[in-house]
Amino acid sequence: MKMENEKIMIPEVTSVQLFRLIQNIYPSEQVPIDRINGLLGRSKVGNAAVTGESIGILVREKSTISLTKEGQNLGRALVSKNLEEQRKILKELVLKNPVLEFIYSLIKDKKIMKNREIGQNIAIQFNKNWKHELSYSRYGTNCGNILAAAGLGDYVNGIYSFEKMQVSNISEEIS
Repeated sequence: MKMENEKIMIPEVTSVQLFRLIQNIYPSEQVPIDRINGLLGRSKVGNAAVTGESIGILVREKSTISLTKEGQNLGRALVSKNLEEQRKILKELVLKNPVLEFIYSLIKDKKIMKNREIGQNIAIQFNKNWKHELSYSRYGTNCGNILAAAGLGDYVNGIYSFEKMQVSNISEEIS
């Protein structure tokens, strides 16, 4: 069933870029956007902010970016390098995002998907039509990577799997 909703936010970056933004905000609760833009670049900050907003870890206003309570907790887990806590926080949040929840429900049934296939399913389900073919792979990569960072599967070399993959067996698994 297609969903008609223009307010659905599809993750624009991977967990690596999102975590970099959070680490540049934490331990502050709020920072000026201009300061973060100067450190990471305007485009990267904008895309990471969309992703952070889409899973409820930050709020972007005109001139500031603020971490939510969950964002503060994730920042603390990132700084302390507590992978278990990072996954616990992310797992609770990512499944509240309709796009990530949809992809996770698909992977539970299919067991393995390429990033392009993920993007194509997003486009169909959420009525998106990207002009550039690479956009399908890009959005698939972002979603697969974030779900894997939450401990909800594994993402390696453009392939998202419900179960842990062994890098040497990837080509066999997708044949």
